Amino acid sequence: NEQAPPQEGRPVGVVTVEAGQFSDDIRFSGEIQAKKDVGLAFRVGGRVLERPVNVGDRVSAGQVVARLEPSLEQNALAAAKAALEAARGEVSTTRNTYERQERLMAQGFTTRPRYDQARRAQETAQAALENAEAQLELARDRLGFTELRTDVAGVVTARRIEPGEVVQPGQIVVQIARDDSRDAVFNVPASV
Repeated sequence: NEQAPPQEGRPVGVVTVEAGQFSDDIRFSGEIQAKKDVGLAFRVGGRVLERPVNVGDRVSAGQVVARLEPSLEQNALAAAKAALEAARGEVSTTRNTYERQERLMAQGFTTRPRYDQARRAQETAQAALENAEAQLELARDRLGFTELRTDVAGVVTARRIEPGEVVQPGQIVVQIARDDSRDAVFNVPASV
């Protein structure tokens, strides 16, 4: 048997794998920010009486962060109370008239048109009383809306009004970073 001539081996490159770095360390600065910011605004407009919080102040849920001058709303509440009392008086008067017409009708001493007129007057007075009660509740709500309270705990990050300024309903007065969670925010170039 003939032996095959020995073949030369192929050269093989050997590389030792080690942990390394692709590039130099890169450092960026960033900010820790709240995941959620809350903008607080009044439901009614008016002149700002006070803003007892400043940027950086920690606030708790329920704390007053601003107040409006309440005199217009106080006057509206007083007028609504007076209108309610007048409506109650009118209901009492028309009820007495209707009851009298009802007795007279049963005895045959009044006419059907007078009886119907007394009944309609009582119904109208009752509707006016219900409207006056609703107006009083609305006036109470509007007076309560002159105090702006936060419903979340956090830190004041911006204030957009000063005492003496006139604000519109819905205009952001104070910005609050909520306490519940945070994000780390970095601006990183796309090439990295």
